[in-house]
Amino acid sequence: MKKKALKITLSILAGIVLGLAVILALVKVGERLFFAPYYFNATTEFQVPGLADGLVQQGFDYYEGNPDTEDDDRFLVSGYMNDGSESRIYVLDKNGKVLSKTKLKDKDATT
Repeated sequence: MKKKALKITLSILAGIVLGLAVILALVKVGERLFFAPYYFNATTEFQVPGLADGLVQQGFDYYEGNPDTEDDDRFLVSGYMNDGSESRIYVLDKNGKVLSKTKLKDKDATT
């Protein structure tokens, strides 16, 4: 009798797990279909610097240069490092070339 109850319980649990997996798969497919126009039109302008080194991007901004001061357009990328080292701010030109990288320090000037 205990073996039959255990078998029924395991079958129910397996069914629930399988059902959840199917639901998650359908949600993922549905999300792709719902946002298909975005994915179809999206392009990669340039690679975000630091990702291969463990940067977890938190910010992305665009600075429109000033033609009167011959200031060029810039992109700013900020984030923290997944290994606990200093957070970073990257300054990029409009083609994605890194112009500068700044490592931030704590308020007591330590890393």
